Amino acid sequence: MKDGHDSKQSLRRWRTKPWRKSKYKGRSILQTPVDLILVEELLERARPGLIVESGVHEGGFSEWLADRSEIHGLGALVVGIDRRLPKDFGLGRRIEGFESDSLDPETIAQVEARSRSTRPSIVFLDDDHDPSHVLRELSAWSGVLKGGDWLVVCDTVQVRGLEAAVRRWLRDNPDFEAVGRDRFGLSNHRGGWIKRKRGGG
Repeated sequence: MKDGHDSKQSLRRWRTKPWRKSKYKGRSILQTPVDLILVEELLERARPGLIVESGVHEGGFSEWLADRSEIHGLGALVVGIDRRLPKDFGLGRRIEGFESDSLDPETIAQVEARSRSTRPSIVFLDDDHDPSHVLRELSAWSGVLKGGDWLVVCDTVQVRGLEAAVRRWLRDNPDFEAVGRDRFGLSNHRGGWIKRKRGGG
C-alpha cells in the first residue's frame, strides 16, 4: 500500500529552499533542519567555549547558538561578525557583535584574544560565499584555531565551485581535515565540516 510520499518530489521541494523562511525568536535563521541537528551534535561533542559566526544576517542563528549553549551548560561566548549588524544584536546576552569585514585583521585579533582557553572554538564561515573570498577567510581564520577546533564552511552545496575550493585548500593545509558529518546526505555544508588536527597548532 502506498503512503502517498514521493521522495523525488520532496527532494525537489527541499532544493527550492522552503527552510529559508524559518525564523528563530523572530529573526531569520537560514539553516536547514538537518544542519541544525548536525550543529547541535557538534556543540555537544566539542563543547566549545567560543563560537564565531561570520555573516549573521538577521541574527537568528547566533541567537539559536547562544540558547543551545545555555541548554547544554557550555556558557560559550557567541561572536557575530557582519558589515552591518541587525538591530539589538545580542542585547543582554552572551553574544558579542563586531560590525566589520570578516577579514579585518583587528577583528580577527580581538576574537583570537577571546579564544585563549583550553576549551575548543568553532568558527562558521557564512558571509560572502564567493570561493575566492572563502579561501581568504580559511587562511585568515585557520591561524586562530588550535588543535581540536572546528571550521564550518556554510553552503558549499549551494555555491558553484565552493566545495572544490575547500578540497583544494585542505590539500595545502594538512593540519586540517574534512570530517564526514553529513550522515543524512542533506547538509548544505557538505565537505565544509573541517577540524584542526590535534597537535596541528
